[in-house]
Amino acid sequence: MSATVFVNGANGHLGFNLAKSLLERGYKVRCSVRDPGNDATVAHLAAAGLTDIVALDVTDGERFTQVCKGIDILFHVAATYKYWTPTQASVTQLLRDSTEGALNAVRAAAANDVRKLVFTSSIVTLPLTDSPQNKVDETRWRTDLRVPYFRAKTEAERLAWDLSREAGLEMVAVLPAAIIGPGFKRHTTSTMMVENIMRGAFRTGAPRLNFPAVDVRDVVEGHILAAESDVTGRFIICNDEVMPLRNMIMVMHRIDRRIPKSWCSLPNSILAFGTFFDWLNAKTLGTHRALTSEFLGSVKGKWWAFSNERAKQALGWQQRISLSQSLADTISAIRELNS
Repeated sequence: MSATVFVNGANGHLGFNLAKSLLERGYKVRCSVRDPGNDATVAHLAAAGLTDIVALDVTDGERFTQVCKGIDILFHVAATYKYWTPTQASVTQLLRDSTEGALNAVRAAAANDVRKLVFTSSIVTLPLTDSPQNKVDETRWRTDLRVPYFRAKTEAERLAWDLSREAGLEMVAVLPAAIIGPGFKRHTTSTMMVENIMRGAFRTGAPRLNFPAVDVRDVVEGHILAAESDVTGRFIICNDEVMPLRNMIMVMHRIDRRIPKSWCSLPNSILAFGTFFDWLNAKTLGTHRALTSEFLGSVKGKWWAFSNERAKQALGWQQRISLSQSLADTISAIRELNS
């Protein structure tokens, strides 16, 4: 490919895998991190052959516009991904990073006549449903915004759509499920969940929830197809089926017998004590804090259920990586990270 592309957030799980894949496919890749002078941040990028690395804080609009000069396609991947936001300052920072980053991405793309903006959103911008069989599609939007991360992603994407229409900018939004799989040098909220299971967070029982996972390699493919196809609008990139949490834990146990089983499914009423058990597990097992009362209230009695048919029909996308393979690769990556 002769096109020059820009991937921000390139030291993140998705950003790194996307930039690396684009380079392997022949694109000229510019990528950004907050601090390219930090060897720990960029060593794996350089090892993958990514050498055009620039500094960018996505809330800096002037800098964003500057680094997009000469770019044909902009992949706006950078975002703050946190469910655990215990202080008002952390909530404010999360919302600012998401909304200002979205607006600056559109402005930078428009100012530089970028051919296409591929905007990484999330399935959390979609509503949960009362049944796993009642799948939602891209026409739906979340209205329950009590969880700061859900609010941040929803407001950011809506702002990006409004401004891109005003600017006459061609944009496509990719809505991935919780991204797992290999190729990360620091944890995300999704990979933390896998590690929490490895540490035994749900060994006595798992709540009746499901976990909307998708492999990073399938998400990368969705982004590239969205960039290369003559399409606009929103595209859900998720596994064909969303597995109940306890079932997923049992799959992980079969992959690696050191991972504790989950002995039963717990009633929804247990979620009332979820923040306490989250705290207790962190103290006794060294797990990552993840649960807030807002999150538990928003998912209680609900299911993650999404249709990926539009991605299949319009992009030719398919789920290529099984959940079992993706979990096995995630477990290996976590063990390597902790070694």
